[in-house]
Amino acid sequence: MKRTRWSGLVVATGLVLGTAACGGGGSDGDGGGETITIGYLASLTGPAANDAARDVAGAEVAVDELNEAGGIDGHQVELVVRDDKSDPTVGTREARDLVLTEEVNVLAGGNISSVAAGIQQVAGQTKTPYIISTAGAASLIEETGNPYTFRSWTNTASLPGPMAEWAAEQDFERIAIIYANNANGIERATSFKSIVAENDPEAEIVGEVAIEPTDTDFSSTINRVNAMDADAVLMAGVFGSTLQGLIKQALPLGLYDDAIAMAFISNTDLAALADVGLPPGKQVAYNNFFPTIDDPFVTEFDEKIQEATDQQADGSDFVGYTTIQWVAAAVEAAGSIERQEIADALPGLTLDTFVGEVTMREDGQATGQSWFGRVEDDRQGGLTIVDAQTAPSDDFLTPLG
Repeated sequence: MKRTRWSGLVVATGLVLGTAACGGGGSDGDGGGETITIGYLASLTGPAANDAARDVAGAEVAVDELNEAGGIDGHQVELVVRDDKSDPTVGTREARDLVLTEEVNVLAGGNISSVAAGIQQVAGQTKTPYIISTAGAASLIEETGNPYTFRSWTNTASLPGPMAEWAAEQDFERIAIIYANNANGIERATSFKSIVAENDPEAEIVGEVAIEPTDTDFSSTINRVNAMDADAVLMAGVFGSTLQGLIKQALPLGLYDDAIAMAFISNTDLAALADVGLPPGKQVAYNNFFPTIDDPFVTEFDEKIQEATDQQADGSDFVGYTTIQWVAAAVEAAGSIERQEIADALPGLTLDTFVGEVTMREDGQATGQSWFGRVEDDRQGGLTIVDAQTAPSDDFLTPLG
């Protein structure tokens, strides 16, 4: 039974997502009532639009599973989706309206860290639990966190970790970094540099170039990096249409001639890059999840996502799905759908996932794992990830205390 309301938005992402369902949250001002209502913020307009749509698709699959199984402790679940338009002001306004008008029990979602920061403030002011999905900035928990803000999976410190260790093992001598000029990009680059330096002190970071997420012409950036004579290039915090444009322009300008590139790559990116002629073995991808992982859950989840979106499952799908699972676990642990009791129940909870137990730390940051692998031709006219490897994010998260 699908319970999703697309509230006041039109989605133009190319994905086939949930149909609207009638019915309100049925909650009172304190978050009570028969239906658990989750206000889901997503950047469905802007450079992260496709990844945001995937995030929502994963959340919808989780809600469908819960409702088909009788709900959470007998309560049906409704997802109310709002487009934050990749704008912190819009995200803050929509979050406040979800709490005050829709009277949601939980806020969730967030794909861009600057937008999530505004939602986080609303959560703290209204004492409403907020579970961040794919917005990765570690600072959202470590610096500006509050008792009502949580993150469902990895962050900018832990997500590049396994790939950074791999990079250190390759004995790269000269590494260049292209990073998005925002918290996400800066933190990913900083984490990568720290891990590489710890594991391979001989590796030299020969230069760093910042780009804006709204940039479309990368010729100057690529020429600057080419002049650094690097044997590896990290693209940090660059994703979606920005990443696709960067890679497409980098190929004819020779970035891949002598260097291996590393980037956060989704299946949407792979589809968009399928015909650009990426040289074999020259692109390494990292993400929260790959559909090529050999696991029964992954196979079943991928089938459900393909049925909903006509595309393979992706990292954003998986994180959206996990975000809703945290809501379910907290409601069950609290024995209540009151906002305060849900927030109080989250720290210390564990989820049983296909990678084992994942824990919500006391600071609101979940543990988990990230994956990396090589981008190769799938011999069917597309690209795929091969030799996926992983490591627990605990190894890379900032220690508590």
